[in-house]
Amino acid sequence: METRPHTHGLPGKFIAVEGGEGVGKSVQVKLLKESLPRRYPHHEIIFVHEPGGTPFADLIRGIIIQGMRETDARTLFALFLASRFDHTKKVIIPALTRGAAVVSDRYEGSTFAYQVFAQRAEDLHALFYSHQQLVPVPDLTLVLEVPSDVVLARVAKRKGQKATAFDLEAREFHDRLVEGFRWYAKFNSKQQIKFVDGNRPEDQVHDDFLRHIAAVLS
Repeated sequence: METRPHTHGLPGKFIAVEGGEGVGKSVQVKLLKESLPRRYPHHEIIFVHEPGGTPFADLIRGIIIQGMRETDARTLFALFLASRFDHTKKVIIPALTRGAAVVSDRYEGSTFAYQVFAQRAEDLHALFYSHQQLVPVPDLTLVLEVPSDVVLARVAKRKGQKATAFDLEAREFHDRLVEGFRWYAKFNSKQQIKFVDGNRPEDQVHDDFLRHIAAVLS
């Protein structure tokens, strides 16, 4: 089923960090921002995020955040792809072309898990796989996994503070996110996709991240 090239053919290295709500992804990205430049002082390392990353993509991000509770998975899917196309063309591909390492906080795995799988938008499968042919392939995708009961306990603590629309979803949605990332890995089996247990102390999770990244950057 998979026809996508294994690599993007550019001299740089592309690493995507993925995971559902409350898995500790933002914490691990923050730790990577601190540790990777020290470990690889001779590498240019840039950190990006999705949706967003360019002035136009940031405008789309604002639309997504403001309208997330008022629209459907198909509309969100289109917005995420528009943001990604602009972001990859203007930021990610130029960075990879000059040999930089790019670490992205979310990428296409989240689009599949959230907008396609978790929201049961089966009619978007073909469009998702078509869009993959037009964007860079990560050299490494790290997916944080945490059991749904732990996720629900974590997101409950941030309600009323930094709660997202997805935080408010029922347990079934979070269960489907976990399954969605697994299906994403199955359909992209030629890629380097590593699942990391996020239900551990932050330093242990970070050590696993660094071990997998070392195999790409060293």
